[in-house]
Amino acid sequence: MTEHSGPGEYSLKKERTFVQVFLLFACLSLAHSVHNAWFIFSGETTLHPPVKGTFVYHLFEPSPDGIYAPDAYRIAIPTIGRTLVLALHADRFWVAAGLDFLFSIVALSLLYRLAVDGLPVEGGTGKRLLIVALFLAWIQFPLAWIVPWQRPETTPNAMYVAIALFCLVKGRESNAWNLLLIAATVFQGFVRADIAFILGAALFLTALTGKMDTMAPRSSLLLKGAAIAGIAGVIQLYLQIVRFPHLHYWPYAPMIQLPTNLKPRNAVSFVIDLLPFLALALYCVVRRVSLKPLEGVIVVASVLYFCLWAVVGVLGEVRIFVPFLLALSVVAARVTADALYGLRIPASEL
Repeated sequence: MTEHSGPGEYSLKKERTFVQVFLLFACLSLAHSVHNAWFIFSGETTLHPPVKGTFVYHLFEPSPDGIYAPDAYRIAIPTIGRTLVLALHADRFWVAAGLDFLFSIVALSLLYRLAVDGLPVEGGTGKRLLIVALFLAWIQFPLAWIVPWQRPETTPNAMYVAIALFCLVKGRESNAWNLLLIAATVFQGFVRADIAFILGAALFLTALTGKMDTMAPRSSLLLKGAAIAGIAGVIQLYLQIVRFPHLHYWPYAPMIQLPTNLKPRNAVSFVIDLLPFLALALYCVVRRVSLKPLEGVIVVASVLYFCLWAVVGVLGEVRIFVPFLLALSVVAARVTADALYGLRIPASEL
């Protein structure tokens, strides 16, 4: 690949500039929607106070009804938000929008690199451009579900997934990437530990198959997977047993949500959002598409997290699954591009 090119040659620099500008516009639109949604939600709850006992999320503020699991365990982003509000004397809605903008543009920029890095520039620009275009198209599906039932930890979760995957790809180049992976996992443990735990478990299970040797030695991947899951698990246990012992779930929101999720009314949003990805999964099964190592990690992690989401989460709150849907957009872009060209696009790193 070359950063610069002469007349008539493909310019990698122009491609990256175009994508970054496109993502900038997309994330600015997202941030604006986030600000407006929090502002409207706050106004409605002020004018029409909810019935006592109804769960209401208070942005960067503790609930007046007390703290309950699992929200109490997600302390990192509310702490950062309150700190910024006080330090900048800023409106908390603008702070939330600014944080979502920052986290989302980092996540999407890294996922874009994962989608195209390793692809040829000279002689392969048609396929490369197709993947870029398809990636920008696929991410529109999950981005549309960040604002409904929004929470400030959604985009940080997406950023962690993107950073972790990027570090896995780059880990063989320098140990600095491995250190960044560990540091990001520690931080993620205080954002939402289940995301990191599932990703680590998926990496460990995928490495056991022995089909990831092109990414790194199996022993290294097994160690990384165990470390990621272990760090997340230890932090979660600390929060549950030491920091917030004997904390209960909200009285009207039981821990096990599977019976509620089985009701047709609660599955509409889930079906609508996942339909494009389910169609892609069906295509992969029918055509027996062979996934590359990183794609396999993304798919396994997504399946594991979906199972967890279906049991203890609310399927109607699609924003919970958005971090993995954004990662799946990388797989979707590459597989759909291959389908149009009729072959798998080579990528040594993926």
